[in-house]
Amino acid sequence: MFKAHCFLTLVLILHFFSSTPAAQVPWNAITNGQMSMSMPCTGAWETTKEPGSITQIYMCKSGNDTYLASWSEYEPSFKVETAAELKSNRDNLIKGVGAVLLTNSDITYQGLPGLEFTANLKGTYLITSRVVIQGRHPFMLATMTPLNENRADSIQRFFASLRIAK
Repeated sequence: MFKAHCFLTLVLILHFFSSTPAAQVPWNAITNGQMSMSMPCTGAWETTKEPGSITQIYMCKSGNDTYLASWSEYEPSFKVETAAELKSNRDNLIKGVGAVLLTNSDITYQGLPGLEFTANLKGTYLITSRVVIQGRHPFMLATMTPLNENRADSIQRFFASLRIAK
């Protein structure tokens, strides 16, 4: 599980420092496994397999904004401690990119337990993220936007578009 979080962090860092944004397009429906959402850019799914888990990550860039969606599936023998897993997802993302936690709230989304949090990345970017868990599957959405530019409408649209199959 830790390796998947490290991979997710590495992908986010590399995407952050990438100088070539994805082509700007209208909001697109993206689906993979039990997860679907809409994003204002296109990218590709990347898969990491480790002993005990598989993780799918989709990332794209729209101008100065980065959008990320991911889900993991743990093997049946892995006992998910919901609160600990949610905090682990949050902490691994924040620590992996060198950000500082600003806000953190427990949420329920589509009847599923979750966290929503924001973090400051090096005084220049705001990371806004939502993580929810369904059984052995954590699902994460995250955006990285310029710190003093209001992207609340786009972030809300992205978060509201998340659908998780039961």
